[in-house]
Amino acid sequence: MIATLDGRDVAAIAGSDAGPAGWNTYVAVDDADAATQSLVGLGATVRTAPADAGEGGRGATLVDPEGAELRLWQARRRLGVQATNEPGTWNCGRRTALIRDPQGAELTASQFTPPES
Repeated sequence: MIATLDGRDVAAIAGSDAGPAGWNTYVAVDDADAATQSLVGLGATVRTAPADAGEGGRGATLVDPEGAELRLWQARRRLGVQATNEPGTWNCGRRTALIRDPQGAELTASQFTPPES
C-alpha cells in the first residue's frame, strides 16, 4: 500500500513474514545492479540481490562491513517519496550512520557523492 498526503507519495506499507516490524530507508540509484556490485567491491554483503519490484522499480538490500543495512532503489514507475519534512511525512533532514570505521564510511559515502567537475 502506498501512503499519500495531498496526493503525494509519502511512504509504502507492506506486510512481512520475516523479523519484527520496522521502517526502511532506501537510497536512490540509477542502476541497482551496478551500485550493488560497486558496494560489494567496498566490502558490503548482499542480503537480497537486485530484483524487480513489479513495475515500480528494482531494489536490493546490502549490509556494510559493520553490519548496518542499506537498501537501494532504482525507480521506474515509483520514484519514491514525493513529500518530506512536513507534518505527516518522513523527516529526511538528517540521516546518520553510526560507525566505528571512519575510513570505511568514507569509501561508502564516495559511492553516493557525485564527483567534482
